[in-house]
Amino acid sequence: MNNNRSIDSYIRFYVDINFDRAGLFETLKREYDCNTVLYPGCSIHITPSLYFQHVVYVDISKVAFNDIHNILDYINSNKKYKQPTYVQFIHGDYTKPLPVREENYDLLIALYAGEITKTCKKYVKPGGIILTNNHHKDAEE
Repeated sequence: MNNNRSIDSYIRFYVDINFDRAGLFETLKREYDCNTVLYPGCSIHITPSLYFQHVVYVDISKVAFNDIHNILDYINSNKKYKQPTYVQFIHGDYTKPLPVREENYDLLIALYAGEITKTCKKYVKPGGIILTNNHHKDAEE
């Protein structure tokens, strides 16, 4: 059994096909100086942690972050900042209340999971950013 299964999946599903959005996250960090990030419905997409020091990931999948030590090693080896990495993985349904403070995050990533904006915008600081698309009509929300 491969000890780096989550990292292998991340590389195969995001990095190898240039779907990691590294340039987008780099630009958000540079232009808007986001520091705290909430990423509901993230799957194994850990690219935000390479650019942002504080990221909270939320996913219902039991296997998304099953080898946390390898994930943290990968992030720490590839991050673009000097500060210590803060990563939290919440196994849960983002449509239910999350164990995080409201109005606490500079950036909410709401990409492909659906209805993230509706259920999670309360966690974004006033003046914060919601990064979304209209895949599940999140942009309309």
